[in-house]
Amino acid sequence: MSTRLVQRAIVAVLAIAALGAAIAAHVTSTQGLHDRRVSRLQTARHRVADALQRRTYFLEDLADMVGVHDDAAAAEFARYAHVRGRDEPAIVSAQWVRRSPSGKLVPAAAPDPNPGPTPALIAPAVRTNSALADAAHQHAAAHAIGLASLRKTVSVSAPVTLANAHPAFYLAVPVQARSYSGLLSKAESQSAIVGLVDAQMLAGEALGGGSPAFRLRDRVTPLAAIGSGLHNALHVAVPVAGRRWTIAIEGGSLTPIQVALPWLILIFGFSLAAAVGVILRNAARRRDEALRLADERLADLAVSLQRVELANRELGVAHAEAEARSRIDALTEVFNRRHFGEVLSKELSRSQGARTAVLLLDIDHFKQINDEHGHLVGDVILRAVAGRIGSILRSTDCLARWGGEEFAILAPNMDRNVMLELAERARRSLCDDPVVVDGIAFQLRVSVGAALTGDGLDTPDAVVDAADQALYDAKRAGRDCVRVYGPRASEAERV
Repeated sequence: MSTRLVQRAIVAVLAIAALGAAIAAHVTSTQGLHDRRVSRLQTARHRVADALQRRTYFLEDLADMVGVHDDAAAAEFARYAHVRGRDEPAIVSAQWVRRSPSGKLVPAAAPDPNPGPTPALIAPAVRTNSALADAAHQHAAAHAIGLASLRKTVSVSAPVTLANAHPAFYLAVPVQARSYSGLLSKAESQSAIVGLVDAQMLAGEALGGGSPAFRLRDRVTPLAAIGSGLHNALHVAVPVAGRRWTIAIEGGSLTPIQVALPWLILIFGFSLAAAVGVILRNAARRRDEALRLADERLADLAVSLQRVELANRELGVAHAEAEARSRIDALTEVFNRRHFGEVLSKELSRSQGARTAVLLLDIDHFKQINDEHGHLVGDVILRAVAGRIGSILRSTDCLARWGGEEFAILAPNMDRNVMLELAERARRSLCDDPVVVDGIAFQLRVSVGAALTGDGLDTPDAVVDAADQALYDAKRAGRDCVRVYGPRASEAERV
């Protein structure tokens, strides 16, 4: 390797190292940002889901306290819910709702069918949202109450807007009766606890202070927002009962130093590579000057060595061409008998249970063609025959001219049926269409003998002899047919 090439290699290695370090720094920064984004998104998702679940547990606790569908428990329910609700600022109100005998939703504490608002939690927020607190008479809550009371499943309503402009929603949980007084109808015994939840406060409590910009939506309707603006927003769905909520949270971005670091590494690395290149080039110039005289004296020897090398290359090419010619039939340009035998020996040595087919094909009455039309016409026909047979073979098969008008096919990984199909295709490729030479159409006929390795045919000579016996059997059978060497010695199967 020349000095100049070594110098270039060193400079290239330094440049590649700088580029690799820059890429590594960039990948590390972006991977860290990705991990932070995923963690931030999952944290927001879990906290919102946990906050919603906590309110569900709170309402389920009220439902467990009720336990029995009876008006007598309504006052106790209101007191209990008021005390428990002091620690739940996100719960604007909670109401026990059941169905009247007519099927209409009514608050459990109101005996007449058109009661006024009777929320269980008494707070300033309830007074300013008295109409919304009466969930039994709110159309937005009807579907959620129906699912909770009839199907006994937790349900969330579509968003509504509180007096303070905060979005809110109704969270309904079913009441599972532990006993039944018999004083109420079946319809009246279907009840639910319905909480009016301030979504903005719920999100604020879930994420806490210092949260990145955050948006919570029910489909396309905003539920909560923290901060202003979303950069590189990330989105994830939140599992809620009966609704589809999505969270959008600020993904963040790389810091200025993280953005600049790869470029700084590139600048430093390329500058170092350039400096090293200059130093090496100057050193090489001084050394080249010192060696110039010696190079002049060795010029003649170098020329002689080049001539020897050229002669060796020419000899190698000639040897390779001679080796190739020794394996190719000069007339048909397919493999010859020698190459076929070597390939067959290799296949038998590495078969490991796989069977190899050997087919011998002989053109019927070819001597008559040579006698009537001359050997030049016969040579053209032999080249056409080689081309047609080669066109139906696989890339792993081997076609060779066996001698005269005989050709041999070696096909590895065969069974008897596939071998028969191959032999018949080879026969039809020559018989179906005539070969036209100088305007004369020659309708060829060919006899095919086939043998499959195994069953005692484990050597090249044995397999070839078996295929040859099958070929002679095809000749004796009237030619233009295929015969397969049978399982018994010296017996061929008719095909």
